[in-house]
Amino acid sequence: MGRALPEYNEVGPPKENRYVGMFYFITHNDPNALGPFNVTEILKNTTDKPQWGNGTHYWGEPEIGYYLNHEDWAIRRHAYQLVDAGVDVIILDVTNNKTFPDTYLKICEVFSKMRKDGERTPYISFLGSEISVNKLWGEFYSKGLYKDLWFYWKGKPLLLYGQHEMPERNKVNDIIFSDEVKVFFNLKQSWAWTSLPWYDQKGKDEWPWIDHFPQAIAWHENPIEKEMMPVAVAQHPLSNIGRSFHNFHQPKTNEYDVTPNTTKGLFFQEQWNRAIEMDPEFVFVTGWNEWSAGRQLMGKNISEELQKWNFYPGAHLGKVGKELKEDDVYFIDQYNQEYSRDIEPMKGGHTDNYYYQLMANVRRFKGMPKPVISDEKRSIDISGSFDQWSAIETTYYDHIGDTSHRNSQKQGMAGPYVNTNGRNDIIETKVGRNADYIFFFVRTKDALTTSENKNWMLLFIDSDKNSATGWQGYDYVINHKILGNGTSTIKKWYSKKGWKVLAEIPYSIEENQLMLSIPRDLIAQKGVLNFDFHWVDNPSKLESIYDFFNAGDNAPSRRANYNYSE
Repeated sequence: MGRALPEYNEVGPPKENRYVGMFYFITHNDPNALGPFNVTEILKNTTDKPQWGNGTHYWGEPEIGYYLNHEDWAIRRHAYQLVDAGVDVIILDVTNNKTFPDTYLKICEVFSKMRKDGERTPYISFLGSEISVNKLWGEFYSKGLYKDLWFYWKGKPLLLYGQHEMPERNKVNDIIFSDEVKVFFNLKQSWAWTSLPWYDQKGKDEWPWIDHFPQAIAWHENPIEKEMMPVAVAQHPLSNIGRSFHNFHQPKTNEYDVTPNTTKGLFFQEQWNRAIEMDPEFVFVTGWNEWSAGRQLMGKNISEELQKWNFYPGAHLGKVGKELKEDDVYFIDQYNQEYSRDIEPMKGGHTDNYYYQLMANVRRFKGMPKPVISDEKRSIDISGSFDQWSAIETTYYDHIGDTSHRNSQKQGMAGPYVNTNGRNDIIETKVGRNADYIFFFVRTKDALTTSENKNWMLLFIDSDKNSATGWQGYDYVINHKILGNGTSTIKKWYSKKGWKVLAEIPYSIEENQLMLSIPRDLIAQKGVLNFDFHWVDNPSKLESIYDFFNAGDNAPSRRANYNYSE
């Protein structure tokens, strides 16, 4: 996309009392489900007469495959990604009366383990119906389970609730909770669209999870408070509001029901711009791992069928703006890449565009710490003791435990998914310098594997900080070829020749520590140092940046880089 994350000089220092919540969906938990049926793939193969499956359909394929929501490996990966993006709390969707205890307790278990290892995770909260709220009170909150994971708002655990009346479904019924529930929680009513009758207090303690642009502000005591605002990726295929909708207009779709702007996040950015302008305390984002929706079949009485969904503004428009006919298959919440609301990276398509768009806007909303400028000059003897590094303060940290192996159970015909790439768990790296050399240090959780392994502890350097030059923006790579006996190589990328050895460099290993040195002028850093770098271990291949995403470990994660400057 050619985008870059905003830096400190654009977003400024961290703001006080700014929080981001992520609507988090947990309905993919049946290993015996049919399929999976992928709408995007179905439309690619058969646009005239799509070969629909029976049951729930996925709008696309997740980057990590069709996982189950109670899979440890997937939960851990989500936690890393959401924390990196600046998300403070996941708000689990339990609006349809079911609470999915096997799933939410597994999430709590994994988060708790991660925190014991020193990792940060999001906190948890819920958006429930009257029935599910009472279940959560009786089975979870009243028992004090995983209390350290609860998200508190103004001194009490936050709990959102909403439930539509049947059969009209166009308003939220009056819900009366017990006194103990009302005293224990900070309760906020939550449903979709402030244009509907449920929104009858003009925003007082009303937290919509989705709203039309310009989104309304929620408040508690005074309308000028600016307590909360929703931000969504898109809305619904029934109302013809997809990812490309902006300026009150949905562009025309092609034969695959996508637009030229599907990958760009225009609706998402428009909503974020509004939230950043209004600057509430809390932004509620929709959403994460909302991959599937039930298939609907249009009956003979089309007007009566659509009446069931008249609480969706514009639902009369039909299927993505096209007239619905008898026996047409249509979808309510998720349909395809254009008409879906998921931020989690997908396989193919827009990959992680929306994820980094989320990260960029969270930075703009919350601010960020000021980068550390290194002013220390110290020589490191690569043949000497690793104790030398205790004097170097410029330190970068990576996630602990992100090398865990995966062996997931099947979901329908998909899987099982096996990933054993995890090898060296990078947890800390340092950089030092003197007038002539740059020194690198890296520490792993356990002893390093042999350097004879393929793609072992690769260090990529972006010397000119230009993503348009080099290999995926990287100009140099160290350890791509190791000669042994304390000697490695640095390679340079040439547009026509690829990676070519530039020079030999010394390195040293001691148990879980590695250090090496590079002449400054070898990587075009003769003057004031300012470069980006990235460690990666055990990518299965190196054809594109996407090969980083499922490598054994990255420091930092995915396509991010550390920066060193003086």
